[in-house]
Amino acid sequence: MPIRPYLARIWISAALLLLAVSSAKIVTTRRVPPLSLPVTPLERVHFEWSEQWRFLEEARPLVPPGSTYTVRAAGGDSEMSLFMLSLNLFRDHLPIPSSYYRQPLPDRGNSARFVLSFHCLPLDDPIATLVARLERGCVHQRAGVAP
Repeated sequence: MPIRPYLARIWISAALLLLAVSSAKIVTTRRVPPLSLPVTPLERVHFEWSEQWRFLEEARPLVPPGSTYTVRAAGGDSEMSLFMLSLNLFRDHLPIPSSYYRQPLPDRGNSARFVLSFHCLPLDDPIATLVARLERGCVHQRAGVAP
């Protein structure tokens, strides 16, 4: 059975429309110029991870080597990725998780001297003082906690 000319035109028009809409979405959601060098190793892979990497790079000079630290972020997945990224950037520090795969570990996390809070989440910790407010988060230090 031969294809009717008007059906072929409809199919081609629909395919072109889908291509145009998806191309426009890709162009409008691109956060970095296509021919620029990435700022972080994760910039072209996952935007939130790239932002977390940049926060950790900003916070690293504020945490002395050998100190204990923990991380805080909104949501279990964000906190887990922030913690895993910190293991690479804070190699000369001692990481202590405050949660692990969405399971809270408050006793462990509260023993860290420094708290790296992505997007400056409020801390319910009376002994934590703000060290610095950065572009992507805050660094807190707990008084009386061993390094």
